[in-house]
Amino acid sequence: MGAYEDQDHVLDLGEFASQIWSRACLHLGMPNLLGRTWRERVECWLRRAKRSSCRGQILGILPIVITWRLWWRRCKASMEGSLDSIETVWISIKYWLSWVSLKFKDQNNISKRDEKVLQSLHLPFPNVRMRCDKIVRWEKPKIGWCKLNVDGCSLGNVHQE
Repeated sequence: MGAYEDQDHVLDLGEFASQIWSRACLHLGMPNLLGRTWRERVECWLRRAKRSSCRGQILGILPIVITWRLWWRRCKASMEGSLDSIETVWISIKYWLSWVSLKFKDQNNISKRDEKVLQSLHLPFPNVRMRCDKIVRWEKPKIGWCKLNVDGCSLGNVHQE
C-alpha cells in the first residue's frame, strides 16, 4: 500500500516533524504533545505566548516558523526530489527565528529563564532599557505654606456624602 500525507502527518505526527517539535519543546520547556494534532499543538503554544517576555514572544513566533519550514521541506521534496536533513531544517528554523527576534520589542529586564532560552537557541539578546531611578523625598513646606497631597487616586471616583 502507498503512503498518504495529510496536514497532521507533514506538520506534526510524522517522524521528521515530531523530531523537530521535540527539539523546540526541549529548548523552550514546553510539553511535547505526542499524538495530538498540529492544530492542538499550535493552539497550546499560542495560549502560552506573551509579549512581555522573550520566551513568550518566541512561543508566539516559533510555531509559525516551524510550520513554514516543514511545509517548505515537503514542497521541496515533491518538486525537486531532495530531502533536507533534520539538522538542516533545525539550523534554518534557528536562523529565521534569530532574524525575527531582532525585531522583538525592547525589554525592561530579562529574566534568567529568558536568558537560558536565548542562549540555548543562540539568539541575540534584545535591547534592554535601563531604568532610571529617581529619589523622591518629602520636603517640609516653607513657613506659612501647607502641602496638599494630590495623586489622582480619586479621579472619576468622587463620592458625595
